Amino acid sequence: LAASGGIKGRIVVLEPRRLAARSAAAWAAGLLGERVGGTVGYRVRGDSRVGPGTVVEYVTEAVFLRMVQDDPLLGGIGLAVFDEFHERSLVSDLSLAFAAEAADARPGLSLLVMSATMDSGDVRAYLSCPALDVPGRTYPVAVEYRPPGTGRGVEETVAAVALEALASCDGDVLAFLPGSAEAARCAQALARSGSPAGTVFLHGSMPLDEQARVLDPPAGTGRRIVLATAVAETSLTVPRVRAVVDSGLSRFTRFHLGSGMNRLVTERVSRAQAEQRRGRAGRLGPGTCWRCWDPSDILQPSRGPELARSELSSLVLECALRGVRERLSLRWLDEPPQPAWEAGRNLLLDLGLIAADGTITARGARAASLGTDTRPAAALVAAADDSRDPAMVHAAALAAAVMEGRGTGERTPDLRSAMDELL
Repeated sequence: LAASGGIKGRIVVLEPRRLAARSAAAWAAGLLGERVGGTVGYRVRGDSRVGPGTVVEYVTEAVFLRMVQDDPLLGGIGLAVFDEFHERSLVSDLSLAFAAEAADARPGLSLLVMSATMDSGDVRAYLSCPALDVPGRTYPVAVEYRPPGTGRGVEETVAAVALEALASCDGDVLAFLPGSAEAARCAQALARSGSPAGTVFLHGSMPLDEQARVLDPPAGTGRRIVLATAVAETSLTVPRVRAVVDSGLSRFTRFHLGSGMNRLVTERVSRAQAEQRRGRAGRLGPGTCWRCWDPSDILQPSRGPELARSELSSLVLECALRGVRERLSLRWLDEPPQPAWEAGRNLLLDLGLIAADGTITARGARAASLGTDTRPAAALVAAADDSRDPAMVHAAALAAAVMEGRGTGERTPDLRSAMDELL
């Protein structure tokens, strides 16, 4: 598209995760025989490679949200591409609503929504656009079922099936678990079993460079069992994988109206997730997907949009920053639920981030710029404004990092201990 001349301006491609944005940019630059930072670049939290000649830029959804908030008409951008849109994160839905508003107001801005598993009907109607059906280059993937035995936990089941998969193929094994804690326990089970392969992890709380090393192992690296969370479901090709082991479980947030907060829950994967995971076994050649559930089990078609099941204070704050004060003042692909919207609005009022009429306050604008959840952002701003104590700001920053899973809080449930461990 960039070479065709049909797009006037930069092309920005949204990816759900930092590693996906970096990997896709590297692949696209390689197709042009260039290094990243030339025609193709990327911007993610904590890292960017763009140059004066960059015309295709891969960014995370969170980075794009800041772009469209800083420039509501997305000046200089000719095309915004929403990749892996089936994940329907809160940020991607909000970014699409803002981008659609910009496209309605400014001729020359085009939108492209992409997914391998999404039903395109609702998006086509929302954007009033045609659909392109593009067959991918895939290899056949056989499916085997290995339900867990009585009294056997998910970690032991995945470890046993991963060893069976390892013995049946000549490549690496990619195993999906709901979280990093389960991945660690699965690694222990593999060690007890005397696994002949190396064990490596791939999850979102790892440093970005460590994630990248999993995707680019040094020459001579032996066979591996890669224990991954949802970070490896889409956008990424883990090299040498010939078998996938799917625990059938996924971890995500659900809004609890009584507490007004999100809760992490572990539930069965959707059919769309299961298909995404299965496809990882057929990216580089024929493969096998081993599913740790009974073939008669019925899976939901999809998980649905995150904004339909999450705490919405961050969404309401971003809307207030843009000048959107009422829930239905913005044209949504799926409307945010009224109870969650009101709960989010009341929290922002209590924190002093919006005024009674729904307009954003100066403190709210600063909180929105921090790139963190609403409560940690409010704590950081309050620590800086009210205490003026560097130690208090430092403690608030550590607490925010732990609460957002950027430290080791999943293994250490006590907040003070988790902050010490992060230090």
